This record gives sequence, structure tokens and C-alpha cells, in this order.
Amino acid sequence: KHWSGSAFALNMFKCTMASAMFLPAVLALYPRALSAADVRATAALCVSSFLGIVVGDITWILSLQQIGARRIVLVDVLKPFLA
Repeated sequence: KHWSGSAFALNMFKCTMASAMFLPAVLALYPRALSAADVRATAALCVSSFLGIVVGDITWILSLQQIGARRIVLVDVLKPFLA
């Protein structure tokens, strides 16, 4: 059996859960992180995170649906050598 749900829904759930756990951890470990943050650098980091994580994960999950887990694992194993 394979997963056949929406890639967007799965990724949004995953990203929401990760953000919900990450933000309190950062604020607990670095209480002055928000006051010292540069607005432009923070905005650039958010855009970069969106493109790299959200778009990348959605395409990975869609490829999982299209070509299957065995081929995805093969591609993931070869990525470091092809980079």
C-alpha cells in the first residue's frame, strides 16, 4: 500500500507542527532572539525557508506518489554524489 492523500495537506501539517515546536524552543533558548533580529535578514530567511522547505517537500511528496518509494530512495541515495 502507498499513501495517496494530498501532498499539500501533508506538507502543511508537517510544517505547522514543526513551526509550533520550533518557535517555543528558540524563544526558550534565546530569549532576546526576536528583539535582536534584523527585519530584512528575517524576511530573507522566511522567503528562503518557504522556497527550500515547502516547495521542495511538496515536490518530493508528489514524486513519491508518482514514481513510488523505491525510486525515490534510489534518487535520495544518489543525491550527494550528483551534487
